[in-house]
Amino acid sequence: MLDTFRHDLKFGLKVLWKNKLFTITALLTLAVCIGANTTIFSAIYSVLLRPLPYPEPDRLVVMYNSYPQAGAEIGSNAAGDYFFRREEVDALEYVAAFQGAGFTVGEEGHPERISGLRVTPELLPLLGYAPAMGRNFA
Repeated sequence: MLDTFRHDLKFGLKVLWKNKLFTITALLTLAVCIGANTTIFSAIYSVLLRPLPYPEPDRLVVMYNSYPQAGAEIGSNAAGDYFFRREEVDALEYVAAFQGAGFTVGEEGHPERISGLRVTPELLPLLGYAPAMGRNFA
């Protein structure tokens, strides 16, 4: 059995060596396909399959308002929505609000614009984190 395998392997290598153009084409096709599959899997894993880096990520939800008659399937939340959900919806353990924002930081004469979030004090407990130093927001 092992001799048959060796014989077949030698024969296959001889055929590939004689047909160099076919061999190069096949190897390049394999390389491109493997690279494409690896790239696609990496993207899908990082976006869809990898769990979020929080304790119990399956319990996190994001809530939006929806106004289908106005053409807005996903609408923003107002402060009133946040306070209503925090006070009146018993099914939610924590309710936090966040909004993307830009901030200007740095020394005088050398400002730098950075992206950040405006958040309510409940965001860190909701995500299962505590501040590294000091206390949570008041």
